[in-house]
Amino acid sequence: MNRRRFSPPVVFVLAVTLLASLPACSHLPFRRHKEDPAVSEAAATHLKTNAQGLAVEIRTSPDPLKLGEVRQVDVTVILRNTSKQPVHLNFPTGQTIEILLREPNSGKVISKWSTDRVFNSESRYLLVNAQERLEFNEPVSARDLQAGKPYTVEAYFVGYDKELRASKALVPQP
Repeated sequence: MNRRRFSPPVVFVLAVTLLASLPACSHLPFRRHKEDPAVSEAAATHLKTNAQGLAVEIRTSPDPLKLGEVRQVDVTVILRNTSKQPVHLNFPTGQTIEILLREPNSGKVISKWSTDRVFNSESRYLLVNAQERLEFNEPVSARDLQAGKPYTVEAYFVGYDKELRASKALVPQP
């Protein structure tokens, strides 16, 4: 059987075309957004950035959280690259983020996002382009929350626990 072989430049063009189409893929666990430089600078002023120019932010929805209306909190973890260079992140498994819900006062973890999820054991590589933000939208159970108590939603990137971490106060309403 006679197989046709592609030259290296053709293979390169095909690979670049495939990589360029990644932001449009709906099966990725995050969404890519190109930042407007003015918005990016304003957002970066209130966020703590690491040495590579990455900053993590958490948003919750609904806000305010009314326990009688919802059973889960939608948590959005935003990773911003405020630098002018792309940043490469390596993860030991298929899990890139972890979201924790902590009890008031004791800090005890009452909900861990990854508990009922399965991740492949292969390492994962993530490229965050310059002036780009990635959004990870995940639900977290609100069934153990009590109205009026201040809880903490905490998120971090696996393997970058100390440098790519953010938290937010959450006070459920009755």
